[in-house]
Amino acid sequence: MMKKLFNKKGLGLLETVIAIAILAAIALPLLNVFVSYARADEKAQNVLSANYISQDYTETLETMTYQQALSSAPYRLEVDGYYLTAKIEPYGSVSDSSSSQISYFNFIIYDDGSMMAVMPDGQWTVFSSVPASISFTRVANNYTFTGGSTTIIGEMEYSYSVITINAMRQTSAVTLDVSTTSDFKPVLYCKSSYTSGYTFDSVYEIIEDLLTQDTSLVHVTTYVYEDALSNEEISSIESYITIKNWE
Repeated sequence: MMKKLFNKKGLGLLETVIAIAILAAIALPLLNVFVSYARADEKAQNVLSANYISQDYTETLETMTYQQALSSAPYRLEVDGYYLTAKIEPYGSVSDSSSSQISYFNFIIYDDGSMMAVMPDGQWTVFSSVPASISFTRVANNYTFTGGSTTIIGEMEYSYSVITINAMRQTSAVTLDVSTTSDFKPVLYCKSSYTSGYTFDSVYEIIEDLLTQDTSLVHVTTYVYEDALSNEEISSIESYITIKNWE
């Protein structure tokens, strides 16, 4: 009798061990699936939050002037536990039959006589007054811009470039000589009374007396990171927007 009871107990223990083993064999893959789903869901939530941060930042640019946006462009700025970086580059609607891929330089002359210069890679500077001359050269996709005593060297995505000079806010005569090679095309927006102050040594275009030219097209790229030191962004978004040149 005791022997039979022992056998029954032994058989129950074996069955339990087998059942646990079977359950583990079934549960572990399922657990991995659940973990994978949880990680994917967390990643999706991070991307959604990052995209919202990027969208919110891009929308705030509509309240800024071009110069304000450039001077306040964030680099690893902490926003709701994430880190935002933004790059603002010139864009435009001006094209040329010789090229469909264009890098843009933007120049804006203000009513106080100052001038802002924005390079294709987002580098920029402000001149307190319009320099007597500006020049542009290119080697491969590397450009060199010189204005007065200021020189900026950088990279542009495409070898053909359009230089937009927006002087519609100009209120007094200036003298500006624009020196370029054949792969740069200056386009001047200016009041007809001031066009004689500009000289060009290559193919150019002058558009006179527009009713308004108070916005510029820009290419905004936002990058959102999970931490301040990460080299891999959670998401990056490109937007093309118009931004105010002045108040």
